[in-house]
Amino acid sequence: MQRPPGLFDRSTWGYSKPVIDPDVIIRHWQVSTEPGAIAGNLLLAMLVALILGISGIVMTRLAAMDEPFVKKIFARLPLQALITVFLFWLLHRLVPSAFAQDGMAIAPTSLLQIPIYALAFFVIVGTSNYLFNALLSEGQTMTISSRISERGWFIALLLLAYGVVGAHINPDFSLLPGRELGIVLVAVLAIIVSVCCKDLVLFLLAKSQEFPSRFRAHLGGFAIALVCIALSRTFNLNPGYIYGVPVGLLILATAFREREGYFEFLGILWLLAMAIIAWSVGEFFEEFPVLFDLCNVLFVILIEDAFFELLPLPMLAGGAIFQWKKLLWFVQFVTVLFFLFHVLFNPQGTVMSIAQSPPTATAMMLLGCYAIGVILLWMYVVWKRR
Repeated sequence: MQRPPGLFDRSTWGYSKPVIDPDVIIRHWQVSTEPGAIAGNLLLAMLVALILGISGIVMTRLAAMDEPFVKKIFARLPLQALITVFLFWLLHRLVPSAFAQDGMAIAPTSLLQIPIYALAFFVIVGTSNYLFNALLSEGQTMTISSRISERGWFIALLLLAYGVVGAHINPDFSLLPGRELGIVLVAVLAIIVSVCCKDLVLFLLAKSQEFPSRFRAHLGGFAIALVCIALSRTFNLNPGYIYGVPVGLLILATAFREREGYFEFLGILWLLAMAIIAWSVGEFFEEFPVLFDLCNVLFVILIEDAFFELLPLPMLAGGAIFQWKKLLWFVQFVTVLFFLFHVLFNPQGTVMSIAQSPPTATAMMLLGCYAIGVILLWMYVVWKRR
């Protein structure tokens, strides 16, 4: 006799398949203790951190050369990424044969298309920046009013939208027509918890120092998440990427700005701790499928969010930590990268396994494109100043 579905069965919540394939997450008893695997992932993490650290130094010097101009470029990047995704979607709809696999053409899921996408993105960035500078006056901006972005209803709406977008990381999910819709509930819960992890620590720190603070929505973070989910679905990455920061805490205090790197360091440390907790306890909830899925999704979001936020960019936590203590940033970033590689993307710790792991190979390609983008930006700013 079949038992009736319980509260934490997937059918009760409106879906039937795991949100994220649990087999892609290496459990604690499966973690390789081979010296070669540990050394391989540690060296890979240090190499990536070194490359991004050098790019962080370049970005710092660029900001010192022309900070308003550089900030304006970064503020436009999420919109330009959305334009790129839309144009490729439109091309796929209007000229499907361009994506067909015949003769010399590349299959839609081929990782060799990433450099092509990156080149198209760089072209769109350059063209749109030229048009924006020509069409917009100095006082005009492309951002939403801060008064709207700080409204509670708008933040709640953005979290719901972020959950719907995040649910698309599962290839079986579809919003229209509706399929596996219950995944949205798990995704929204995981995203709310992940958002609270870091910002709640910053909020408590701000309150302990009596700093005025308020939450606000980040449409740029939502746009980045949408682009990452589109990338994950395009290349069938498992697990995919859920980068983006939909909600952030704005602390209005000069004293906080002076110690921002320290506070952000503690926030990322807590984010990493929560990721390890979600990874550790997940296996104990296998008899409760929804809680098991929630732990898996939460772990992926938290560890990927820690990596994303540690990028040494001015608008992210990594930029503040990098400016505060470069050595601590390096140690924290290497720790996050090693954990990310060793239990999720590259558990074998070899170069060959990187080539055989689409998420890892894609991440390496994207980081290479990022480094090229930083060099191109540096060349552009230097050329503009002449």
